Amino acid sequence: MTTKPEEKKMRPINTNPTTLDQYFANQNIIREDYQAEYKRLQREIELLEQYRNRASMANIMNAGRNNVFQVRLGDLLKNLAKEYEIEVSDIEIKINATKKMAPDQKLGEKRPFINESDSCMEIRMICTNPSKTFEFVDRIPLILNMKLSDGSLLIDHLTKTNKTLFDNAIMSNHYFIDFDMNQAENLLLHFPPNEGPMGYGKFEKAVYTTIREKEREQNIAKAEQERTK
Repeated sequence: MTTKPEEKKMRPINTNPTTLDQYFANQNIIREDYQAEYKRLQREIELLEQYRNRASMANIMNAGRNNVFQVRLGDLLKNLAKEYEIEVSDIEIKINATKKMAPDQKLGEKRPFINESDSCMEIRMICTNPSKTFEFVDRIPLILNMKLSDGSLLIDHLTKTNKTLFDNAIMSNHYFIDFDMNQAENLLLHFPPNEGPMGYGKFEKAVYTTIREKEREQNIAKAEQERTK
């Protein structure tokens, strides 16, 4: 629920000033009242903007029930930095990936007796600025032929390591997968996240802004194509 701004209240002034003191007193009252009115209108605009953003975000979240919005990590980091008034370099990215594989299995090689449905990538965004604190996590399936924003395939930036998480069957070890962090900004995250519905915090606003910016880019590109036909 939004808070209704206070109604405009202008104080009475001396309508027939006869001295300089009365004149300047009137001017002070008028100036202070207009300053207060300006602040009131600013607050009303802020509330309307919040309502508009919440409505737009709600539309995105409702649409997300049936559709997945892809957000480039590099673009999200820029908007996240704006929301928290920090530098992009203040956000540390950690990526953990595991994949169920046989010991001699290579990335991209299929083994019909291994269920790979629980393979995933976990992307953590951690603020290292001491004046701010946040940590956000998104998990995406480890789909080897998934495309990054630059068109390359995920498998081209992955390396199988020798570290494993043994789960009582040698043919179903979970192997850690190293990701080329130079490509981190090109990863495509999916929203709304699998963990549950999005809220209205700074992180969600950064996601919303990133989606809207992408939509604008696509609309501009579409309009340019139509213009050149």
